[in-house]
Formats: sequence, C-alpha cells, structure tokens
Amino acid sequence: MKYATHCQLLLPGMFHEFATTADTPPALAKLLKFARRQPSFEGNHDAWRGHFFGVARQQDDPVAPFSCLGDGIQPGNDFWLCAHPVSLQLQRDSFVLASARAPGLSMEQAQALIEALNVHFSEDGLHFSAAHANRWYLRLPQIPKLETYPLAEAIGQPVERLLPQGEDGLQWHRRLNECQMLLHEHPVNLELERMGALPVNSLWLWGGGQLVAGKARPDLTVWAHDPFTRGLGLAHACDVKPLPASATDWPGGGLAAGEHLLVLDQLEQAGLSGDAFEWQQALARLDSHWFSPLLAALRDGTMTELTLHLAEKHRVSSYAVKKSDLLKFWRRAKSLGAYLG
Repeated sequence: MKYATHCQLLLPGMFHEFATTADTPPALAKLLKFARRQPSFEGNHDAWRGHFFGVARQQDDPVAPFSCLGDGIQPGNDFWLCAHPVSLQLQRDSFVLASARAPGLSMEQAQALIEALNVHFSEDGLHFSAAHANRWYLRLPQIPKLETYPLAEAIGQPVERLLPQGEDGLQWHRRLNECQMLLHEHPVNLELERMGALPVNSLWLWGGGQLVAGKARPDLTVWAHDPFTRGLGLAHACDVKPLPASATDWPGGGLAAGEHLLVLDQLEQAGLSGDAFEWQQALARLDSHWFSPLLAALRDGTMTELTLHLAEKHRVSSYAVKKSDLLKFWRRAKSLGAYLG
C-alpha cells in the first residue's frame, strides 16, 4: 500500500441511559460489529483529549487555556478558568444548574456583563473575557489551589456539592456569591427576563490550568468546531481545519494520507437536553452523514483504519476496524449499550 489513512473519531455524549435503549443505526452497527476492542480510557472526553496529545492533568484537566487558544485568545503563561455563563434555578431546597446556554444572550449583552464583572473584581486582579456570547474565560493573577467540576457533568444537578474545592475553595465560593448578586440586578438580565429568556444569574468555573503542551504532532490533522480540540491542535503544531458538514464534504474529495482526529459533538449537544428522541435523531444523522461514508471509505480502501472512541461521562470505550475486519462475517451484532463500559 502506498499510503495509510487512519481516522480517529471521538464521539462525546454516549449517554448510557440513551444508548442502552436506542436502536443502533445500520452503518454504526456494522462498524462496531466488525471492530476490534481497544483498551478503554478511564476519564471523560476532555481527559481523553489531553491524554491523546500528551497533556498532563493539573488541578483540573486544563480545558480553559487550550480553549482560549482555540478561540483566538493568547493564554501566555497565565492561569485560566472557563467562566461559563449559566442559569441556576431553585428547585425545592437547592439550586440546580438548569442551563449552560443563554439562547437570548447577544455578544453585546455578554460584553456588558463582562465589563461589570471586570470593574467589580479589578482590585483582585481578575479579568474576564468573552470569546462568544456563551463562552467566557477568566484570567487569574496567580495559580489557585482549586479543583473544579466539569460543566457538562453539572447540568441538571444540584450545584452545592459541585462547587470548586481545595484550599482556596471557600474564597471562590464567596466570589461566586458576589458574581450572583452583581448579575441578579444587572440591566441585561432584567431585559432577558422581560423577553422571557433565561437570565445569566451565575458563572460555572471549571477546567483551570496553564497552557503546557506535549510533544508536537505535525503529522496529525485535526477536524473540529470546539475550541478545546482546536486549541490542542494549534498548540501541538497540527494542521487544524474546520469540520465539514459530513464525510462526503471533505475538501478535495477525501482524507489525505496520515492520521486524522475528528470530534463529532452532536450527541453531547442533543443529550444535554435530556430528550432521548432528540438524541436518537442526532445519532441517525451521524449515521447518514458520517458513519455510512466512512464505512464506504474502508470498503474501497480510501481509508486504512477507523477508530471509534465512544465517550461516556467517565469512560471512553474504543474500537478499531480495518478493511480486512469487514470480511469476518461470523461476528454478531450487539446493542449499542453493550459496547460501552
């Protein structure tokens, strides 16, 4: 063979409660049926990506500094936290993280909230930035002794037990209280409520760290929309490209020789709504737009190997398949849930 093309496909959002009851779409069912199981990774998909690039965990998986880079913010040597604008709702006797998105929030409104936060915390040396209306970052003047909880795992949960921990935890609890009081009466939130939209009444701090890269990977092409993956690619000298709408839309008609990392986060986005039907629909779209053409690429030899990384909340299960594996007709299909864990 004159060339080899290996596609590493990360699929966040393999929620076990949905996968165990879902019908596996045909192309994905065939890929998993013939695939060879690889060693599982114990950790979430953020930790998996750090491990894939050789990035060490700090107090947290350092999502914030690499995401800054992916969002066009130069992190330098500073310590950064993701400071996600969220909506908390009181349910019975506790506050629950109801939404990690403020759909009605414009960039202009986000900047107004950011400005108020920066004025309030200027004496503490804290500086907030907004790369997107719903994606904010916080630069700290020094490294805190702090561990945080990932945003995706906090949605729909009571927040009290998920607040930042560590020696500096109480100080940051007080700062979060100050943020909540400041945001509560801000004109932007009053306007959002008049429009019937969820207010930004708190921040979710997570993914803290400094940008410390691993070994350069100029042989790797990264295809992703999310800033964390793109930032990891940029920090490791990869060729970073926007993810096309489907595998049939590759520039030039297909993947070039070499190793490719693709991150398809549609399942995670659908699953965060808690709607099993929406999740199943997203899986069906992935099957027609991605799994089916990737299976065809394996069959015709355009692709040498495909590795599927099925990411649950705390584990990533991996399966590799080559063209020769597709000849193993005796393999039996299993339910999607059986391939997890």
